[in-house]
Amino acid sequence: DTINMQKGELQESKFLIGRTRSDTAAANAQAAQRKHAATVPPAEMQAIQAKLTEKLASLKSTISQEESQANEIIRRMRELRSDLQDTLGSCHKTMENTSHCLEDYFRHIPPAKLFQHISMRFQHFDKDHSGTLDRSEVVEAMAEMGQRPTDQELDGFFAIFDKNRDQQINLAEFDKMVRCKLKLIAPSSLKTVDEEQEESKSQPHGWAKAAAPSKQHSQRKLSSDKTG
Repeated sequence: DTINMQKGELQESKFLIGRTRSDTAAANAQAAQRKHAATVPPAEMQAIQAKLTEKLASLKSTISQEESQANEIIRRMRELRSDLQDTLGSCHKTMENTSHCLEDYFRHIPPAKLFQHISMRFQHFDKDHSGTLDRSEVVEAMAEMGQRPTDQELDGFFAIFDKNRDQQINLAEFDKMVRCKLKLIAPSSLKTVDEEQEESKSQPHGWAKAAAPSKQHSQRKLSSDKTG
């Protein structure tokens, strides 16, 4: 037993000695690397600096080229925007001129067929097939008729033609709008919803008108009673 214990201790000692030698070798290798890094020859250091300078110059050149390309793209975009504005201006003028021709065309349509043509145009502008026109669809319809309303003008338009105040224009309201544009309806006869409501409040109801005798009728009845 004593011999076995001594053998075990001997093996453990050998293992510890081997591990110590391995750690020492690794530490010596790391120290040698640090020493080599700390003592780079001047020629090698100059070569490294030259490479870094070359890479930095190449990077600056690349950045300069990209900036030049970006400036060229910006210049072309400005030119395209200017051309687009000119094109849009020409398109608006063309639509305005065409709208007058469209008005003349509608004026020569018999009244019985006018609603049919207006309904066809309404279906053309009703992109989502909802049966009504929203604000964007109304703007498109007005553009075809040569009008480019501002937001305030569009609010006024809806105040006149959108009788149920649902911010949608139905076919009947669109028909009235087109007829007003064609001057088949006097613009002075158009009133906003608020104006119509105010006017209806100031006038007596229909049954009150029927119940209240007129002044001339009262005078006639009085004179007939005297004669009798």
